Amino acid sequence: AYAHLDDLALASSPAASGTLFGTEVAPAEIRARMLAAPRIVAVADAYGEPGDSTGRAATKSAVLRAHFEACETRRVTRAQITVYARPGYC
Repeated sequence: AYAHLDDLALASSPAASGTLFGTEVAPAEIRARMLAAPRIVAVADAYGEPGDSTGRAATKSAVLRAHFEACETRRVTRAQITVYARPGYC
């Protein structure tokens, strides 16, 4: 179902990195990749769950707040999926 989506933050996939979640690029590269995208689909823990406090997570949140607007959010089991787009393009 997600084959056509790219993870903008990944440097290498879980399989390639030998890890459960893969490895991510540096925060500056995450920011640049996000700013180059017209829409972003974000998967996160459900509201109220403890958030990720890494610099990468803070970068993702800051870029979404400053440059995108939430179009729609759906809760799926214990996760929420939000589609973000540039302001006026939801």
